Amino acid sequence: MAKCGLTPYNVINVRITQDEVYKRTAADQATDFEAFRTILAQKLRYMEKNLIHVCNFYQRAYNSLIEIDGFKSKWYMEDRAMTVIKANIEARQNFSQAYCHRATESGGVERPCQLADIHCDRKLLKEALS
Repeated sequence: MAKCGLTPYNVINVRITQDEVYKRTAADQATDFEAFRTILAQKLRYMEKNLIHVCNFYQRAYNSLIEIDGFKSKWYMEDRAMTVIKANIEARQNFSQAYCHRATESGGVERPCQLADIHCDRKLLKEALS
């Protein structure tokens, strides 16, 4: 995604064990191709091998990794994800408003741009400041 120029503002990692994944998909294994044990085992092996690298990349480069406890209720997980997404949207709106608020339009006073919760590319930000 990053090589194609796509930057997700929020990367959500639901922390859950493989045993729990098998338990939760047991009822669907006969009807759902994704829950078929051979396919699921292959996907979980691939995930286990690559997840740490993907999580580290998005946390280091964009500070956009959100980890959610998968053993909590589905309502907790949804609420946690929505809270983080809303905070990101609000931070981006506040940044845009402050950036667009020029000194000439406000009688000579500029607003500082807040960077908290924006989840932007830190490398580009550092290059812009240099």
